[in-house]
Amino acid sequence: MLSVLSVIQRYIRRLSPQYYSLESRLRSFRFFDSTYYLQLYPDVAAAGADPFKHFLHSGAWEGRSPHPLFRPDYYRNQLSPSERGAIPELIHFLNTPGHLAPNPHPLFDNNFYYSQCEGEPIAIPLLFHYLEKGWRLGLLPHPLFDSDYIARQSKAPEDHLTAPLLHYISNLAPQHFSSHPLFDPSYFLLQLKHSGIKTTDLPLVAYLADPKCQLLDPHPLFDTKFYIAQVVAAGHQIPACPLAHYVTQGAECGFRAHPLFDPDFYNENYPDVKASGCDPLVHYSEYGGVEDRDPHPLFSGRYYRAAYADIRLNNVNPLIHYLTAGAKEDRNPHPTFSTFLYRRLHQEQLSTGENPLVHYAKHKLL
Repeated sequence: MLSVLSVIQRYIRRLSPQYYSLESRLRSFRFFDSTYYLQLYPDVAAAGADPFKHFLHSGAWEGRSPHPLFRPDYYRNQLSPSERGAIPELIHFLNTPGHLAPNPHPLFDNNFYYSQCEGEPIAIPLLFHYLEKGWRLGLLPHPLFDSDYIARQSKAPEDHLTAPLLHYISNLAPQHFSSHPLFDPSYFLLQLKHSGIKTTDLPLVAYLADPKCQLLDPHPLFDTKFYIAQVVAAGHQIPACPLAHYVTQGAECGFRAHPLFDPDFYNENYPDVKASGCDPLVHYSEYGGVEDRDPHPLFSGRYYRAAYADIRLNNVNPLIHYLTAGAKEDRNPHPTFSTFLYRRLHQEQLSTGENPLVHYAKHKLL
């Protein structure tokens, strides 16, 4: 009986104009990846079904994904309750004007992408525009996706045939390459483990897709609670994604990412960085730390690297090391600050495990 019902449903779908529109548009924009589909859905592979026909006949209606850059579950969660389940997510996506549609993937932000198009009228979904030509024009799909940074990390020959986001999701993200200087996949996975949040997603996808994950720290130099407190104190709402908010507007508004990084101090002491227009925190994270530049009056990178040969020889960012390991090892961040002594003097205040220098920077207790 179920098989007969299934046949009837497929027949009815094939009579629908949406069926033919879906088929033609998927073919036109080459937005169906057979290899991806069969790997993601082993039941389809086991049945020996043609993946494209399976998707057209039933997969789209079952909420299956046709392409690495379309997440039906993520898309569905952005729809209003009345829209959910009315038609397949992909058909809703295809029928909604680009900048008005929900985001098709956590790493593709329609509004951010459209803001780079200078008001150009775009009739096709913005993701298709990106895959077709936008990436060749240097347009970025998300505030936390930096194509140049990814290229510097991977050191792989430039791929002139594949959009960087597709290449990243398919090949680099599974190897825990970062897409932005202020997102550290390995560090974030540790935060996930400590929080007890379970996910099978790639680190950055999990961070962007799950509101609970966005309350975790994505990088040793980004203190989410510290950042949110400043935004709220300034009379703003808590941003949906604190790190993306910092990258797109927070830094420019003067909000700080971490108690031990002072952007004004950094720019004043290193006018070459200010003149370059580079975000001071990004510069410090990528270059400044190993160039003996100081991030804050309370932390001397030159002292830390000189005092601890392993940091110097391994070319480790000194502040990141101090925050993730050095303080626990009672290493000192400055010739006038003893981590061990401060911890001994303020055991009760530090019982939650807060970093001694961070605590001092916030409260100035001696």
